[in-house]
Amino acid sequence: MQTKKLKDGSVFLFNEEVEAKLGGIINELLDQVKEVKDWGVIAPLVLSKDNKIIWHGGFVAPNLEMPMSYGANEDYVGQFPGTREVAVVPFYCALISKQCIKKLNIPDELGDNIFDDANYCMHVLANGFKILSTDKVSVRFLGKDPKKNGLKDYYSKLNEGAISFQQKWGATFRKHYELPVCFQSRVNAPTGFAIALGNYMKALSEKGIEVLYNYIGGAPETEPAPDDMYLTALTEKVADTNMPQIIWGQAPLFFKNSGKYKIGHCEFEGEEWPKSWVPYCNMMDEVWVPTKWDRQKAIKAGVNKPIYVIYQGVDPDYFHPDIAPMRIEIPQTFKFVCAAAWLPRKNLGNLIKTFARTFQKAEDVCLVIKTMNLGLVEDIQKEIKKLNIPDNSAWVYIKEEDWPNSYLPSFYTMGHCFVLPTHGEGWGLPIFEALACGLPTITTGYGAPNEVLRDKENKNKPLPGLHLLDYRLSQARTPYEYLKGAKWADPNLNQLSEKMRYIYNNYAKERERALRTSKIIRDKFSWHKCVEPMIKRLEDIYKLGF
Repeated sequence: MQTKKLKDGSVFLFNEEVEAKLGGIINELLDQVKEVKDWGVIAPLVLSKDNKIIWHGGFVAPNLEMPMSYGANEDYVGQFPGTREVAVVPFYCALISKQCIKKLNIPDELGDNIFDDANYCMHVLANGFKILSTDKVSVRFLGKDPKKNGLKDYYSKLNEGAISFQQKWGATFRKHYELPVCFQSRVNAPTGFAIALGNYMKALSEKGIEVLYNYIGGAPETEPAPDDMYLTALTEKVADTNMPQIIWGQAPLFFKNSGKYKIGHCEFEGEEWPKSWVPYCNMMDEVWVPTKWDRQKAIKAGVNKPIYVIYQGVDPDYFHPDIAPMRIEIPQTFKFVCAAAWLPRKNLGNLIKTFARTFQKAEDVCLVIKTMNLGLVEDIQKEIKKLNIPDNSAWVYIKEEDWPNSYLPSFYTMGHCFVLPTHGEGWGLPIFEALACGLPTITTGYGAPNEVLRDKENKNKPLPGLHLLDYRLSQARTPYEYLKGAKWADPNLNQLSEKMRYIYNNYAKERERALRTSKIIRDKFSWHKCVEPMIKRLEDIYKLGF
């Protein structure tokens, strides 16, 4: 590790394996902290040679009590933007303030072992200094060869560092968490339910709630570990029944709630709450739903337990307009995009048919649909053939692929307009994600989007850049058990055609409007905001002694 003392008394550390122009990095790091009070350490984004995140600031994982990086091993596309406070940084390349050095000095071993680095970071925080990570500066770490001094010796020292770190700081970390709560559900599935669950769990934990988890689908060992290291850490500790337990899923699953205080958390996309769900809801001590619309339906159906509205959200560290667009081999410039499972409720067939009659192949426009088959249709390609799309219609691309969740923001920013003429959404996570990324958006003016995505200060109009389609109620046409015999929304497809054509012809204006809404979504619907009423409920539940 090399050091350079600066004129202001701060010290710059850098590893010989770091590839960067050090003079420019130092000036940029100093620029990032000049308005920050009580800063102790600032480090740049550390990337691999192939542009994957090695370190982007870090956290100490709950339960495991190990330092980990945000977004580790993900392709860097602009996630975690700006300069922000973190708990841990590696000292491959970092700037330490004069005030911090006066109190702590600089250990010789910094930069050699992440546990030694994390130990120093804990002392920095304990002394009242801030640790910052910034993407305004990035460096490439070429990596050290652990065999240089012997592979066995390297891993032995790493293991010793882990044990020492956990022994020294474990009790401190455990004291940070309170109000234990267990989620019983499925956290590793290609569904919006699983995405929402994972974000609820992470946001609660980051706000100091002790989050535990139990796999509802069988033995815990049979569920694959999540890709997200923070979530993996949360699933490591075994929950007991002497705490509030939240079942997140369809109401009949509430029967499996084994908590001392039972919470059922669900949503429903149709016009009326399923009668079969009512007894399961009434087994709970309380029920959580995402909208007033769901609350009213449940009460009307006969749910007699307290019902609380808990929003879903977006992660503004990932879903924002500056995420790098996905590189995809599509020649057309203007791209309508949609992300939805191929379910009858999502109405993707009518989306494709409406797009096909609105745009011709000679126009510089296409529709790209990211989808998957969740089992309610036989085969997506067969479904598309049934649509009988004319040859002269504009291009439609179907991406039936299982992407990591970290790819989705780039899919949205690749597009120019998000469109989903859904028959009904209990929340509609992709709609919120697309708006957070600054995309003009067209969807059905029904259900959660109709309730939540309106400007209360402007005559309750849809938020700027959002276009809500008119609809009529009709009998649901789906094999999904709980929508059989129910009513859902049939959106006006002529209006859908008009809206797509309008946004295609007026994109610059609509983009500007959607960017205003992006700021609203990222602020009001961040997961940290969405879990605040959850925390209030847990505080009240514990005060009651349940």
